[in-house]
This record gives sequence, structure tokens and C-alpha cells, in this order.
Amino acid sequence: MENQERSGFVQSRLPWLITAAALIVYVLTLNRWVSLSSLPVISNVSSRELVPPIGQPLRFLVLLPFRWLPVAGQPIALNVFTALCAALTLGLLGRSVALLPHDRTREQRQRERSKSSLLSIPAAWVPPVFAVMACGLQLTFWEHATAATGEMFDLLLFAYVVRCLLEYRIDQCECWLTRSALVYGIAITNNYAMVGFFPVYLAALIWMKGLSFVEFRFVTKMFGWGTAGLTLYLLPPLINAFGDQAGAGFWQSLRYELTSQKGALLGFPRYLILIAGLTSLLPLLLIGIRWPSTFGETSPTGGMITTFLFRVVHTILLVAGIWVAFDAPFGPRMLMEQLLQQTDDPLSTVPFLTFYYLGALCLGYFAGYFLLVFGQETAKSWTKVSAATRLCNRAVTGAIWLAAIGTPVGLVYKNLGAIRATDGSLLRDFARLATLGLPKPDFIALSDDPYVLALVQGNLPHVEGKPDPILTDTRLLRYTPYQESLHRRFPERWPALPATVAPLAQVDPVFLIYEMSGMAKSNETYYLNPSFGYYFEPLYLEPHGMVYRLVPYATNAIAPPRLSEQTVAENQRFWNEAGPILDRVTALIGREIGDARAVGRWYSRALNWWGVDLQKLGRIDDASRAFARARRLNPQNVAVEINSDFNQTLRTGATAPAKAKGNLEERVGRYRDWNSLLAANGPIDDPEVCFRLAQTFASQSLFRQSALQLMRVLQLDPDNLDARFLLAGVFLAGGIPDKTLETVGEIRSRQTSRPLNSTNLVELARLESTAHFNKGDAATAEKILLDARRQHPRNSGLSDALFQMYVQANRLTNALSTLEESLKLDPGNTAALLNKAYVCMQLKDYDEASNAVSAVLKKEPDNPQALLDRGAICIQTKAYKDAVAPLNQLLKLQPDNRIALMNRAIANLQSDQLDAAQRDYETLQRLVPTLYRVYYGLGEIASRRKDVAAAVKNYELYLKYVPPDAHKEAAEVSERLKQLKAGSSH
Repeated sequence: MENQERSGFVQSRLPWLITAAALIVYVLTLNRWVSLSSLPVISNVSSRELVPPIGQPLRFLVLLPFRWLPVAGQPIALNVFTALCAALTLGLLGRSVALLPHDRTREQRQRERSKSSLLSIPAAWVPPVFAVMACGLQLTFWEHATAATGEMFDLLLFAYVVRCLLEYRIDQCECWLTRSALVYGIAITNNYAMVGFFPVYLAALIWMKGLSFVEFRFVTKMFGWGTAGLTLYLLPPLINAFGDQAGAGFWQSLRYELTSQKGALLGFPRYLILIAGLTSLLPLLLIGIRWPSTFGETSPTGGMITTFLFRVVHTILLVAGIWVAFDAPFGPRMLMEQLLQQTDDPLSTVPFLTFYYLGALCLGYFAGYFLLVFGQETAKSWTKVSAATRLCNRAVTGAIWLAAIGTPVGLVYKNLGAIRATDGSLLRDFARLATLGLPKPDFIALSDDPYVLALVQGNLPHVEGKPDPILTDTRLLRYTPYQESLHRRFPERWPALPATVAPLAQVDPVFLIYEMSGMAKSNETYYLNPSFGYYFEPLYLEPHGMVYRLVPYATNAIAPPRLSEQTVAENQRFWNEAGPILDRVTALIGREIGDARAVGRWYSRALNWWGVDLQKLGRIDDASRAFARARRLNPQNVAVEINSDFNQTLRTGATAPAKAKGNLEERVGRYRDWNSLLAANGPIDDPEVCFRLAQTFASQSLFRQSALQLMRVLQLDPDNLDARFLLAGVFLAGGIPDKTLETVGEIRSRQTSRPLNSTNLVELARLESTAHFNKGDAATAEKILLDARRQHPRNSGLSDALFQMYVQANRLTNALSTLEESLKLDPGNTAALLNKAYVCMQLKDYDEASNAVSAVLKKEPDNPQALLDRGAICIQTKAYKDAVAPLNQLLKLQPDNRIALMNRAIANLQSDQLDAAQRDYETLQRLVPTLYRVYYGLGEIASRRKDVAAAVKNYELYLKYVPPDAHKEAAEVSERLKQLKAGSSH
């Protein structure tokens, strides 16, 4: 009777006591605002616009009521809800540990004789409490229990499924299994990890049901309930398809939802799951097996060895599980942090809460195992227990009690400081500092960092009677639905997209540059973090603390103006006053607080930007102090490291830059490209790096930013000839020929001290002539190139430049003469032969064009341009059937070559091969849905087949997409369309 009462307390009342105690602990240590992990959830709930979900439908429904609360109270309310979910999860954990069977080994079966083999010893309460404390006080679990990350709600569903399986083992009631199927189906829609755990769930069902698992009635019931849960997948597509803010159709939204889950699941490193499973899934497998008594071993010695090995395995797994709770180097948290450090991303992480939960479940079992085996005599014993054995049993039992007491004490000692440090104050301080430089209240703020954007948005109060600021994620501006939502929210302040932009299409970057330039001219516009890219061609950043005002460049200006003394003083004062906050962040980084590391990266990036500004102003010592503080805030900031090294060079007064410490590629190697390095760390002020950045920006057509880097190189290293040549080329590509000529003049003026070689002289002539040509002075441009070619007659580059100039001036006979002279020097010059074919086609001299193409194909049978030209010549000469063979050959090499597809479609159409022509046109339609010539061809095919409906449809699409300058052809199609419609009406 006493055992039954004890078991009833452990299984029924103790879980509720655990839930209440856990809730008190988590409420007392609750995050008072947000953490980085909870920021996406809280910012989504507090958003003024109800954004349709693209996934996690259950979370969307559960958190929907929180939107009705005052914005200021939403973070605390969500955190309290999360604490409740965590407490209930731990209550389920306590209940699940109490339901674990203790008949897995012969020793347990000898000692535990209760119904269903549930632990009934006096210390039966210890395993549930031990498991709950090991799980609930573990740092990752504690963090997610006190901040609304959404993970704890997912874990609550997982814990309930585990509880259902264990309950079924006790009373064999199938309702527990159907509940588990329903909840599992719902949980899958909300958490991709449940897909990965499905084989484990299925194996558990088969293990418990045995052969009855395959009964049709049971399978259909489980399948039905599971499918009912999975129908929640349909909620986001339905909301997106029928909501006012719909940006996608039902099927497109559903496909995106499923592929997102698949990508997240398959993209996760397998080795992390394997290692995490060693202290959770592997022990779970051990617990699930009811081991035989002897394993076929009949000798007493063999039995003793087997028993000893079982005890050793249980001990190892118990110790490993406790070590993981203390964040062992091989634990999920530490492995994930190492992975994030390699990718330089402190934000996106996976908490592995399900693995911690299962590991704690196993810890509870192991504690019960040792208390039972070493603290309880066998029910029937014919052998006398030796004093040594009794002493050993007491020692092991004492060790378990010590672990049960010491583990929670140690976890509190280790983790309480970190929990208190991540109480939201770090992020609140950052948000406050970030908003100090913003005007109140009417402004536009942009950022390419969603976390920074959300923090600033959460710290901006709503002022009655004043318009809200517009906060924009620049990563999403290229998507039409996002632009439309901004215009819908701010119709008077955010412009509507042009009517030509197709739904769901990406907005052209040229339009975005134009859009941002207009916004910056008519509004106070700020960037919330240092950044680079095409927005900063017409605009530059003026620092104001941790935000940067977007200012349009003055007319004809290349570089931004020098910072005023007032602006410098303002920023110096800001950083000095922020000193105590930065010192606290630095101290917390030393204690490995995750939020502090992330915030430290942001502070470091901003300080690095300010240090570079100071260095460009000649304030070397002030820059040195800024770099030193930025380095303390993020020791891994590569940009700060390079800047500090060069700053030391400048402080020594050296005329040449010092050699970098180590190879530059090794220092920046973990970044995909220069853009990602700058985005994470801020700008770099070093001649070598500036030159490389200039090359990168030039390759991306960011000519002003390239020019700024090169101008800085020349300011630091005036004798850098490569930089001057590249600067002249950048000015030329950027459409500033006067600056090109000015730079060319500077290069020529330095010839006396540094004579130019022939390669440099040729490049100088090319730059100078092109600049004159772009200014409209074709005569001077021609004279420069001809003079240079007389001095360097065998230089092909000069001939190419002269050819391009003649083609642009439409002086095709001169271009042909230039090519003939080049071919006299090099008859097999492929580029010259192809250029000759092009010019001859323009002059309608198809025989000469064909001869040039034949010469190329004889040398290079698979030359794509020659094959394309061969097909074009055949089409121009109306030899349509002959055009198909070279185009077929080209399309084998390049199946998506659109010009070749179009030409082959035309050739087949003119040859009356309508099926083949239609296939090519339909392929082009899939590749370029708005290409008007495709619909002209499809309309012609339908017209020849007397398919009036199809012809009308395609001609209408042609007229929808045809450009305004195609007046004649469009008029013909319109007339034909009228005739078709008139004929079909009779």
C-alpha cells in the first residue's frame, strides 16, 4: 500500500509540483524584453501589419491573440507564455520519467516487482526531479524558456507525443496512440525536426504494437489522425491565396512551404545530429530493449562480466549525459557555436531542444537504474551480501544522490549569470543607441540586417498625430509584393511601382537606385548599419552615431564632401558617452554570452567605420583608439585587424604600406567574397585591399565606389600606376570622359620620372581615344588610335579599339578595312574573322560573311558564335532549311541559348515545320515569358493551322508585351487580330 501511494505521488502529483516550481523559476529569471533568438517572433507579433505566414501555421494561430495586447506589453506576455510552455514541458518530462519501465535488465527485474515495472523504491521521486533539473537548468533550455523564441512550444508538442507513447505502454489504450498521431501531424507542420524524428516515432509504435501494428483498422486510424494534423499545412497557402496582402497563389505558397522545410532538414549537417544522438537516441535505444537474463552464458563468471559491462555502459552514458547538460565540448551547443564561428554568423542557430529533452529522459532512467540496482536488495536472495559489496552499493547510491544534488547546483552556478546577462538589457541599450541619431518622428530607415531593423523598430514609440517612420528591409525591396505592401501602408510617402512591373517579378536594380535617390531627396533617409552596394552609387553615408544619413551626391561630384567639424564632434561625443555600455559588452563577450557576441559584432562594425572616417581625415591617433575598441568588441573582425595594421604603419610615418601580417587570402579566406566581408565587418582602409575592392566594385558596375577606392589608393600611394590606369578605365565606364582625360594627363605627366612601357602606352591611347569619342570628338579619337597603331603596328588591341569605334560610328567600310589589315598580320585570328562576318552581314555581303564563318568553323567546328552566324546568314538569304543544322549543333552545346532557339524557331516556321517551330517557341516562352516575338511566332503557327482561338490569344499577348517603338509590326498584328475576331464572330 505504501509503495502504491508513493508511486501515485511520483506519477500524478509530482509532475504538477514540478510544473509549478519550474514556472516560478522561469518567471523570476524571465527576459524583460527580447533576446536575439526571440526577436523574429516578437517583431512579427508586434508588427502593425498582419503578414500572412509562409510556414509554422500552428505558431501563427497560437500567437495571434497576443497581437491584441499593447505593443509595449507584448514581449513580456510572450515570454510568460513561453515560460508556461517550458514548465508544462518539464511537467511532462517528470511524468514520462516516472512511467519508464525498470525491467530492462535481470538485476532490475530481480528488485522491481511492481505493476508495469514502474519504480516504487522510496527514492522513486529522485529520477524525475533529477531529469527535470538537468534539462530545465541547462543553459540552452533555460534561455529558450525565458524568451519567446517559439522553440519551447514546439518542444511541448514533442514532449506530449513521448508521454502518449509511455502512457500506452501502461494501460494499452489506443486513444493514446491516436492522440500522438494527431499531435505529431500538427507538430510536423510547425517544426521540420519532427520529420527527422518520424522514423524513431514509427519504430517506437512498431516496437510497442508488435504484429498488431499491421492491422488494417489500426493503420487506417493512425493514418487518418496523422493526416488530420497535417492538414494544417494548408493554412498558410489559404491565407496567402485569399488574403488582401496575397503575394502568391495557393499552390505556389504550399510548394514554398514544403520546399523550405525540406531544405532546412536536408541542409543541416549530419554529423551534428549523429553526435547529439550519442547521448540521447543511443541511450533511448538501450532503454527500449528488454535484455535477456543470461545472453546464453551459463557460467557464473560470464554472468558477472555481463552484469559488470551493463553497469559500465550505464555509468558512461550517465556521466556523458550530465556532461552534455554542462555544455561539454562535444555537446550540441558547443558544436553549433563552432560551426557558426566558421560561418561568421552568431545569429542563426539550432537549439537541439528535442535532443536535450531525450537526453534528460535517459538521465532520469539511469538515476533510477542505479538507485534500484545499488540501493535495493533483491526480492529473493539465497546468497549473503559481502561487506565490500554493501560498501560499493552505498558508494554508488551516494554518488547518485551527490549527482542529483550537485548537478542542479552546478548548473545554477554556471548558468544563472548568463541568464541574468541576457535579460534584454544588452539589446535594449543597442536599440537606444541606434535610435539616438534618428530624427523624430518622420523619417525613412533602411537596413540589410533584419535583426538591427527589428530592434530599432521595437524601440521607436508611436507618436499620436505624427506619421510613423518607414522601416524597410533592403534585401526585400527587389520583390514586388514587398514594395506593394509598403505602398499600401504608406500610400502618400512610398511610391507605387510602375504598371509595367509584372506580379511576383523582381524589381530591376536600376529602378531601385532611382527609387532610393528620389526618396533620399524628398525625405530624411537613414541607413541603420554600414553597407555597400548599388544604392551607394548616387548616395553616400554621413555618420550620426550608429546610423548613417543617406545624402545624394552633388552634381558632377565624384566623392562625398569632407566631414564637418560639427559632425566629427557629434560622433566623437556619441562614442565617448557609449563607452560604459561598450565596456559592459566587452566584459560579457569574455564570458561567452551569445547576445553580447552578436551585439559586439554590430558595435565593432560601426566603430570600424568611424575609425576609417577618422583615418581619412588624418586623425590617426583617434582612429587607432576606435580600431582598438572595435577589436575588443569583436576579436574576429578581419577588417579591424587589417585597419589596425595599416594604422600602425601611418603612425610610424612610413611612406610605403607595411607588409601585412600573413597572407591576405588566408586572413579573409572564410568569406565567400569581398562583399560579405565588408557587410559583416565594415570598410577596410589599406592600399592593397582598396585596390582589390576597386576591381570588385568595377566588375559589378559600381563605378563610383570603385573610383572612391582608387582615389584613396592614390592618396596613400601616389606612385601606384596600376591604380591610375584602373581609375581612368572606371571613369570611362562610368560615363565621365573628362575625368578619364584628366587621369590620362596625370599619367603622361609622370612619364619623366617613370617611363611607360609599350603595353602601358597602348592602353593609354585606347583610354584617351575612347574618352574623346564618347565626348563626340571622333576625329581626335581616330587620330590617336591611328598614330598609336603606326607606332605599334602588330598590336591587336589597337586594331580592336579602332574597329569598335568605327562600328559605333556606323562607318562599316572603315571597320572592314581595319579588320582586313589585322587579318593580313594574322589570317587565323578568330575574333577578327567573326567581326568581319558581323560587318559583312551588316553590309549585306553574305558571301564574304559566309567565307569568314567557314574559316572559323574549319579551325573551331564547335565555335558557338560561328554556328550562330552561320544560321543567321542562312536565314537572311532565305535558305531556311540550311539554317537548322548549325543551330541544332549549337543548341546541343548550349541548350538554353535564346538567340539560337529563336533563330531555329524562325527557320522551322519559314520552312513550314510547324511542330518543330512550336517546340522552340514554347521553350522560349518558359525561359522568357514576356518576350513578345515568341507570341508573334505562336500566333503565326496557330493562324496557319486555322486555330483562331489560339491565334487570337497569342496575338493579344504579343500586343501586351511589344515595346512602344515597334509601331509598324504592332499595327500589322492589330489589323490581323481584328480580322481574326471579325471572322470568328460570323
